[in-house]
Amino acid sequence: MNDKKRLHIHMSVDNIEQSIAFYSTQFQAEPTKIKEDYAQCW
Repeated sequence: MNDKKRLHIHMSVDNIEQSIAFYSTQFQAEPTKIKEDYAQCW
């Protein structure tokens, strides 16, 4: 059985670059996918 839980959160941000930097630090991981207006995070 897989006990791994998943959570999906959608957030609108003013500055995607700053948000990526902030959340990369918080989660200690880089996003798995980055586009101009989108980052699939961790």
